[in-house]
Amino acid sequence: MSAFGIDHIIPLKEAWRSGASSWTTPQRQTLANDLTDSQFIAVSAGSNHSMGDKDPGNWRPPLASRWCT
Repeated sequence: MSAFGIDHIIPLKEAWRSGASSWTTPQRQTLANDLTDSQFIAVSAGSNHSMGDKDPGNWRPPLASRWCT
């Protein structure tokens, strides 16, 4: 198991619950694979596990300096 992973800032399951379920397939694919608007972050395995599919408003990374990025 890796010590870190790459994760979406807004988990895809949360995006689905928040309205992406009504989007077209291409729109959802754009969100899932968007490298332009920095949708991906490197996180520790522990942070990735604790974040799960939570809304960003309900989870913050342990490092406070990353809360507003």
